[in-house]
Amino acid sequence: MKKSLCMLLLGLLVSFTTPGLGATEIAGIMLEDKIHLDKHDLQLNGAGVRSKAIFQVFVAALYLSEKSNQAAEILATPAAKRMQIVMLRDISAEKFGQNFMEGMKQNVSKEQKSKIIDQMIRLGEMFSKVPEFRKGDKLTVDWLPDTGTVIMINGKKTMSSLPDPLFYNALLKLWLGENTAQDSLKRQLLGEKADVK
Repeated sequence: MKKSLCMLLLGLLVSFTTPGLGATEIAGIMLEDKIHLDKHDLQLNGAGVRSKAIFQVFVAALYLSEKSNQAAEILATPAAKRMQIVMLRDISAEKFGQNFMEGMKQNVSKEQKSKIIDQMIRLGEMFSKVPEFRKGDKLTVDWLPDTGTVIMINGKKTMSSLPDPLFYNALLKLWLGENTAQDSLKRQLLGEKADVK
């Protein structure tokens, strides 16, 4: 009797402490498989690691209301979305912001850029107010249909929301665009399994 009770308690303990129940692990970062964003239920579409040279820079995860492996479809949907970034190393916010701006320029046309230039400036100002991203810091870039683009660092809103969907898509194209910096990460965000542990 005592042995069976011990086994039962051990089983319960393992069920509460074993990682991977409702979560996905990428490069040591646990990502929830489902999240509630404002009044929207989203699911993990895909995740992977942004690498540069031999360094792992951050884990990126894309959450959608319905899974999709088509970048154009994801960009076109007006439904809620989240791009989540968890830093794997320290990096200056200035450098990180420069990478954002360069990536946006590579993936939007001159006409589109002229329409969102004010919002790009505001994004640059946001990065200028943050001295550094530290390992473990979390950046979320959300699209909420009734609100617009909401950017938070470690759960704190960093700037007022930006209502233009063109701007959110310009951000999302950093990872899903035709000229993304890392094609393997794009494929993983679109649902291909990452092999990084």
